[in-house]
Amino acid sequence: ARAAGSNDTVNAFLAELRRGRPCGQTDSGPRFNAYARYLGIDPIMEQEFLWVARCALHAPLPEGWTQHLDSMGRVFFYESRSSRSSWTHPLEQEHRELHALLRKARLSGTMEAAAEEAVRGKLAALDSQAEAAAQDWTAHADEHNTPFFYSRSAQRSSWTDPRPAAKHRAVLWRAALDMLEGRVPQDTLAALLPGREEEECDLALPAWLAALRAGDDDAAQPRPDGGTSPRLLLAERASECPVCYEPLYNARPSVLQRADTNRRLCAHYFCLRCAQRLGGSCPLCRARAPCGCT
Repeated sequence: ARAAGSNDTVNAFLAELRRGRPCGQTDSGPRFNAYARYLGIDPIMEQEFLWVARCALHAPLPEGWTQHLDSMGRVFFYESRSSRSSWTHPLEQEHRELHALLRKARLSGTMEAAAEEAVRGKLAALDSQAEAAAQDWTAHADEHNTPFFYSRSAQRSSWTDPRPAAKHRAVLWRAALDMLEGRVPQDTLAALLPGREEEECDLALPAWLAALRAGDDDAAQPRPDGGTSPRLLLAERASECPVCYEPLYNARPSVLQRADTNRRLCAHYFCLRCAQRLGGSCPLCRARAPCGCT
């Protein structure tokens, strides 16, 4: 996947980040949005899922995995027990699967209950694994003062601390459960992204992103009545209701609430008056509620 600039690829972005080199904004901006697209997340239509990309970007390595550089300075990952190497982070696919589950549940309201049940089952296992890892693995240093980690139950060692990855996976799926139950996962994600204020509900889109998508998206074209599409209004008037232009700081910021489950339909904000008139669909992301919204 290619980000901004002819030589600015997602792989280069990840390599700079994982080598600890400064590469500008890592959790926002063109390069981050290119990374989100690489994971299958649309940074315009799925703003509420961008936290999944942030978690993937900062995911620790599981037990047995180490990070290395090849002769061209590219980052790759190596698993010592199987002697297997990979260009992709070993937890990347799990983040992709979680996003796919959340997207499917959002698009089909009838699948929310099944998705919740699946997430609860997975979360129970991951919580147990994270707790066991925290109690079992201990930190040590060899004769060269190089840190390593030892499992008392398995009587084996690892150069990588398995505890952060175990915690990461549990918190990741707990945040998914938050979303399925209608909560913004900000507090849960603080355990993975300390010091960051989550931006699922941030209405300010970069101007370059709105312009990039406007040319090839029918929904972003001017309407027959001469009006501008709500998505472009969202980008240009982030402090206002995207329907009536009422400043949100003068109005009561409101979200669309599903009538059947009493949960948020999406992450977008409107003034209270427009939110009450929109019925069962969001004009920005096209999310729909079969039974309407309140």
